[in-house]
Amino acid sequence: CSKSTRYNAAIGYTNEKRLAYRSSQRFLRNEGFEIIEVFDDQFYDAILTVLKKMTELRIVGGSYRLLIDISVLNRRRIALLTEALLKSVVTLEVHFRYSIAKYNEPPEEFVPTAKISLITSYYSGWTNTRGQSVFAMMGLGYEKELALDCLDYIKASKYVVFMPEGPVAEYNDAVIRQNDTLLDDTHESNILSYDVMRPMKLIEDMTSLCKTLVHDNSIAIVPFGPKVFTLASLLVVRDTKIASVLRMSTADETATIARIAAGPISGLNVLYGPIV
Repeated sequence: CSKSTRYNAAIGYTNEKRLAYRSSQRFLRNEGFEIIEVFDDQFYDAILTVLKKMTELRIVGGSYRLLIDISVLNRRRIALLTEALLKSVVTLEVHFRYSIAKYNEPPEEFVPTAKISLITSYYSGWTNTRGQSVFAMMGLGYEKELALDCLDYIKASKYVVFMPEGPVAEYNDAVIRQNDTLLDDTHESNILSYDVMRPMKLIEDMTSLCKTLVHDNSIAIVPFGPKVFTLASLLVVRDTKIASVLRMSTADETATIARIAAGPISGLNVLYGPIV
């Protein structure tokens, strides 16, 4: 919104009201937020509704600015959000923010893969009609062994992994431990680090790599790890259309972990709308 006009909305979950959900809901309502609760398959339309209400403010001589916190969104919702923003009929200055969490121990039990699919149909730049080999760009996180499952499922002949580095050192070390099997089998030149506090640099690096690979490979991006890697992956495909973004669901989609903000906030500003 402009400085003089505000509209605040919080889109919540219909079926995930656990941990601090209720207290957060009360806080946001007291702060003047409209609370909208939907299932994942209704989230896209909910975003369009929010955009419509925002543009009805009819800002004159100003710009439409959105501050969007992706910290508690699941990966599918982040994809649906970025896709819906493309429908805007006005120019939007979108300020994405991601709150770095305090360290939590990774889960001890391995959760098997249930399904691998496109994150949404819009992010389906990957085609293999010319018989090209599959090159995977894999973010790493706490998803123990799932990266190996994914490489096997999509039959990737080549791959690189992206290791997160952020202000919580314990998390950085835990990601290495969780992925030790894959990392032991990966040449050091194919292990790339990225700073979770510099998402634009990550986008630039991923875009450059995609443009180098696209002529001889079908590129599949698998965004495990911090949500900021998911956002970067989606924006790369939005701008290049030369890769696909995949999503892996597990047999335990209901697992929820209580996370407390550590303090640092990663940010990225993106333009959407007619001029983009």
